[in-house]
Amino acid sequence: MLSSSEVDNTGKNGEFLEGIHETNYEHSSMTRRPQGFSLLELLLALGTMAATLLLVVALGLSVASRNQQTLETPVGALAAESILNQFVYNVQSSANPAAFFSLPTTPNYATGSQIIDKVQFTYRLDLEKITTVGTGLGGTNQLMKLTVRVVWNLGDGPNGGQHTSEMVRLLHEDS
Repeated sequence: MLSSSEVDNTGKNGEFLEGIHETNYEHSSMTRRPQGFSLLELLLALGTMAATLLLVVALGLSVASRNQQTLETPVGALAAESILNQFVYNVQSSANPAAFFSLPTTPNYATGSQIIDKVQFTYRLDLEKITTVGTGLGGTNQLMKLTVRVVWNLGDGPNGGQHTSEMVRLLHEDS
């Protein structure tokens, strides 16, 4: 009987068999895994990469859109404030500012447009009489609520690129 480290190279009749070698089954080609990836693994990897790339692009577009809206909001607020300041100045510098405070609540009191930084803003000014605050030297004091709504268009974007901003100011007769 041969030991496990010796190899018998003889056949049934005792002839010598050439080319027969000891086989180590732990390292044989039958138990080794083939090199590389399977088609299924490649398809899963490509699908995952495509989905990730699509999500990154969508996120980038969303951030860019929000950033543009964030930049446009102060522009509309600036336009609304400019229109309100101009209107208040005109009321206070008029010959008879008390006549303005005797007006009833008036939607669409004034409409128009104004160009600021090459952008045309269309506005609507609404007046609302709030209350009689007290009595002044010449009669009652009035409080008026001025609401200006500004609309402008900046090309493409949500709502066809149309943006709006609204500002409210309270104006007291004695101010």
